[in-house]
Amino acid sequence: MNPYVETDEQKLLRSTVHEALADANPIAEARAHADDADGFDRACWRALAADMELAGLLVPAAHGGVDASMREVGIVLEEMGRFVYPGPFLAAAVLAPLVLRAADQDVAKHLEAVAAGEIYTVTGLHRGAEPRLWPDTVTAEQTADGWVLDGRATGVLHGEAASVLLVVARAEAGLGVWAVNAETTGHRARRLGTLDLTRRQSEHAFERATAELVLSPGTGTGALSEAAVLAAVALSAEQVGSSKQLLENTLEHLRSRYQFGRPIGSFQALKHRCADMAVALEGAIAVSAEAIDAAVSTMDGESDVELVRAAAVAGAHCSQAFLGIASSALQLHGGTGMAWEHDSHLYFRRATASEALFGTPQDHRRSLLAAVTAAR
Repeated sequence: MNPYVETDEQKLLRSTVHEALADANPIAEARAHADDADGFDRACWRALAADMELAGLLVPAAHGGVDASMREVGIVLEEMGRFVYPGPFLAAAVLAPLVLRAADQDVAKHLEAVAAGEIYTVTGLHRGAEPRLWPDTVTAEQTADGWVLDGRATGVLHGEAASVLLVVARAEAGLGVWAVNAETTGHRARRLGTLDLTRRQSEHAFERATAELVLSPGTGTGALSEAAVLAAVALSAEQVGSSKQLLENTLEHLRSRYQFGRPIGSFQALKHRCADMAVALEGAIAVSAEAIDAAVSTMDGESDVELVRAAAVAGAHCSQAFLGIASSALQLHGGTGMAWEHDSHLYFRRATASEALFGTPQDHRRSLLAAVTAAR
């Protein structure tokens, strides 16, 4: 299937999500909930996750999900990126089901909860797909009464709002994944101060916290790496959406702002800046679409070799393109763009923070080099 051509159903999904987000006004939502524990409107999340069934896109139909592909996920994330949506879609509807689908234990109840819109998140994979990047700070021990976790996990997306955490931890046999109820004894969460005001991160401490085994220790490294790679692909779609919106906003500003009796967009120097933004955006659109196409093939059971390459290219280029476009948009809006009331800084903050999410550009380039070298 051509990754650049959408079906009628996908076009309808895009327009429906766009209209729902436009009505919800996520940027105003992010500002209104900036000091709340969640950082987003739960009613809006329920409408998107449960009523529109977006939380179940990657959940198998047998467990109440939609059983859609990464193409549909990419469409939703692109539209959410346009509005820098502050809710937990990336954590709860993308990363969590990707990890749960790799489980070797019975996780039917968790998949059903995700599809119903319950907020799940995953610890440990936010730094990228390479196991060497995963913080080895949570340990799992099997006791007579079951598994318990000890240690600390940081950089957890929407951890304070989550009802269940899927924790990457190390046992004697190796790395595995355990589910921890947020209310369980021995678990504490603390919000982290981050540059991004539209996507919360938190730190979690575990002290003999009761946990349920999801992915057996020593068997899950490959599955976890693939989940992080797929999450990076999904993130690239969000970055493309934000970049598109920023370019549109900037062009509108340059057409309407007059100086010396003419639109400032007519000045050659500013035209060149916009051309650079457009070139970076077109490249991001192309590599993100290619990565999503590779992700669909991999999830359909084909080789993941092309996915690793395509995801590395998308992860490196889309994050840097978004940051460059956000920086230019901020500058081209002049003094207005620097104001707290203007939205440009929210996109810039999101761009800066997401550049290091699921791997930095340098990490992605190393992954690309390793994949190309291994193929020779």
